[in-house]
Amino acid sequence: MKYSFSTAGCPNWSWQTILEQASALGYDGIEVRGILQELYTPAIEQFSPALLARSKQELLQHQLQIVCLDSNFVIGDRSTFSQALADGIAYINTAAALGAPYVRVMCETGPEPRSAVDEGLVREAMGEFGRLSSQKGVTVLLETIGQYSDTLRLARMMDTLDQKGIGVLWDVHHPYRYFGETPQETVENIGRWIRFVHVKDSVQPDARIQYKLIGQGDLPLDECFAALNTLKYDGWCSFEWMRRWNLELEKPEQAFAQFIANIKSYNA
Repeated sequence: MKYSFSTAGCPNWSWQTILEQASALGYDGIEVRGILQELYTPAIEQFSPALLARSKQELLQHQLQIVCLDSNFVIGDRSTFSQALADGIAYINTAAALGAPYVRVMCETGPEPRSAVDEGLVREAMGEFGRLSSQKGVTVLLETIGQYSDTLRLARMMDTLDQKGIGVLWDVHHPYRYFGETPQETVENIGRWIRFVHVKDSVQPDARIQYKLIGQGDLPLDECFAALNTLKYDGWCSFEWMRRWNLELEKPEQAFAQFIANIKSYNA
């Protein structure tokens, strides 16, 4: 497997610090969910036409790759659907310009299932995105988040789409934590679509989930990687540390180093 971290974990790091830290710690790639105050990736200064070539050269110099652009819009809400389609197109075009293979999209904004999702809109959006992304060499990934943490529901929806250029991002946390799925059940449901994996750990001593460093929570990470091995999965494994929204979590210098030092033991 190849290893990346999400910039959600380092909201105060500049582009240069992200590159330097990722390289020094031994990561292979970077998953972009904002840089500094800019969360809308197509508007990030380093990805603008004026700076794009230099940024790509800097990635090469650090032996890194931008692996996924994480969008923040939702595709299951009619009130924002037109803007979501426009934003999705912008993300796909930015990914293509960067040479990034994936764009992540969501059915709702929070990890827990909270709101109704219009699956007709989800199918329409994924179809539109797939038609463009397949022409651009990009794959649009629908994450196991919110209502689609129920991966049987996600599988039924994906089965209705006969479209290249789309797949699933398996966040190993959400199906287990919100729907009680074992990793093997999740892989049996959606394994044929998994193209990218988010890894995180947590405990839930009461109603509130508390994110923890890898191995310090109670997620069955051994089972997650065993399930991935049944697929012969050799793609990206990305650490999603949610410090942008919770500054009480450990700082990125500590969290990113701890992840890369420990994660490979689960995939031995």
